[in-house]
Amino acid sequence: MIVYARRLAPPATRVRIFLSLVVLLGLCLPPCAGPLLAQASAPAKRPLTADDIYRVKEVAGPQVSPDGRWIAYTVTGMDREADRLRTAVWMVNWEGTQDLRLTNGPESETSPRWSPDGRHLAFLSARPAEGKTQVWLLDRRGGEASPLTDVKGDIGGYEWSPDGQRLVLVMQDSEESPAAAGDAKAKAPKPIVIDRYHFKRDYEGYLTALSHTHLYLFDVGSRKLERLTEDKGLEESDAAWSPDGSEIAFVGREPDRAGTDDLFVVEARAGVAPRKLLTFNASDAQRLLWSPDGRTLAFVHGLEPKYQGYNQDRLAVVPAAGGEPRDLAAALDRRVTKAEFLPDGASLAFIVEDDRRSYLAKAAVGGGAVERMTDGAAVPSDHVSRGGRAVVAASTDSAA
Repeated sequence: MIVYARRLAPPATRVRIFLSLVVLLGLCLPPCAGPLLAQASAPAKRPLTADDIYRVKEVAGPQVSPDGRWIAYTVTGMDREADRLRTAVWMVNWEGTQDLRLTNGPESETSPRWSPDGRHLAFLSARPAEGKTQVWLLDRRGGEASPLTDVKGDIGGYEWSPDGQRLVLVMQDSEESPAAAGDAKAKAPKPIVIDRYHFKRDYEGYLTALSHTHLYLFDVGSRKLERLTEDKGLEESDAAWSPDGSEIAFVGREPDRAGTDDLFVVEARAGVAPRKLLTFNASDAQRLLWSPDGRTLAFVHGLEPKYQGYNQDRLAVVPAAGGEPRDLAAALDRRVTKAEFLPDGASLAFIVEDDRRSYLAKAAVGGGAVERMTDGAAVPSDHVSRGGRAVVAASTDSAA
């Protein structure tokens, strides 16, 4: 693992690039053992063997603590005995001198998120085995993780409100009704009825009437759960809190409408109708972003449906109050991912895929040329900034 330092937008910003261990172009990297491997000597070269796949570890999902002192991330590797991938949450200090494994459960733990006050680290896990995916909470001072939510649906994503009092959950509706809880006959498999155009989803199988994902508000103190929106026929995802916590932006999709998504903004309270800002061509991987002043939303959109087999996500911004969207870097004929507003809100940093590699770049919200920020020696896969510091997860095809 190699650690790089590089300046981002403000001169004081430091960037630490952690190289995740992946297999690229048939070359296997050595096993992951944390950022301190920066000083380790390179092992002797040898032919790649099939068993090396069990040594590969992937570092992903970096999250900077509010004070900028710690970075949470995930490490994924193959469990040979169980014949499955397992993911654990780790934490490393900014100096790279303390690297700690935080979770070691029988199930994977993913999506670490710091609470706004920095006292807790949340993550997703389906504990016990075959259980529903819930939000779990770790006290930063130590101790065992405890479940924060206990809801009937599987949670696919979540975000803390800026004040840390609530979570917005992206959750699939549960097919278990209270009346059926103790009725074995009611739990028996039912015939699959296909009555819609979009009846099947990759990795999930056939879709039922309760297969939609919706947004819910969860109060951390009272553990109260409320449905945020009332449109039961809409798939909702990619929720993002406004900086002041008063609104939530999200993506909605009509399941039977292929190729396009809708961008909505809704007040952060149950029972309020959302405002639709625009309809856009669906992207491959969305990340909604509010500008620091709360006036602008950034998103990525794809090509028109007939070209989506060759999709290249494009970066765009739109006024949060409504208005015409505007493409940034419109002349860039490359796919853009993982955009993020820089601290001053005047520019966005993002990853550009280019000729089997990728690099970090930025573009001004007001328009202008794309500025390349990394030289391509390492291939970034994710980046995040907080507290004046930024972290980039990246890899090479041969590194020690």
